[in-house]
Amino acid sequence: MSNTVTVERGLNARFEQPSGPSRLGTDWLVRIKGVVTGVVLVRTYYSCESPTDTERQALAARAAALVSERLQAGWTPQPGAQLEVE
Repeated sequence: MSNTVTVERGLNARFEQPSGPSRLGTDWLVRIKGVVTGVVLVRTYYSCESPTDTERQALAARAAALVSERLQAGWTPQPGAQLEVE
């Protein structure tokens, strides 16, 4: 049995950066069902201050793909797990 990974929703915000100004991004709620069950937050950042719908959709897909890749590599998320995509 495998896992199903879906993005349920996202929260857009400006996120403080330790080495500079805050950046616009989204925290995606990614749900995992299957062998592993749970929820992971994945933070993505936009390439500019005015992201397009296409970029938003691509980053949501990248968030789901990142979780899937990690699961396939044997990763088991801990409660409250958060990943970040640069």
